Amino acid sequence: MDGKKEEVPPAYVNDTPDIHDEKPTGAIVQEEAVHSVALTEALAASPKPSIWSKSMLQLYAIMAIGYLVSSLNGYDSSLMGAINAMKSYQNTFGLSGEGSSTGIIFIIYNCECYYTL
Repeated sequence: MDGKKEEVPPAYVNDTPDIHDEKPTGAIVQEEAVHSVALTEALAASPKPSIWSKSMLQLYAIMAIGYLVSSLNGYDSSLMGAINAMKSYQNTFGLSGEGSSTGIIFIIYNCECYYTL
């Protein structure tokens, strides 16, 4: 070798700074795994509702009515099934324990439930 330094071609020189050497500037970005970006942004931007506000009390009342309707509907359905199996009920209305007459009574009951809702 004749004492000259061999130059490295520019393609092999790593002149980019290490990311750990610099201090972060600007906003800090936080990455999260979410199902809906729009929903996450909306929840972060808007204040949380008060659980005792007027609109929340209205929501509770509506939900309570729906809960009571579904509970009573289940109670009435099981009561209809139990009454339909009683011999005195079948004798009074001239029904047998099975067949189309029993189906018609249950259809009338279900139609009434949908009509009242």
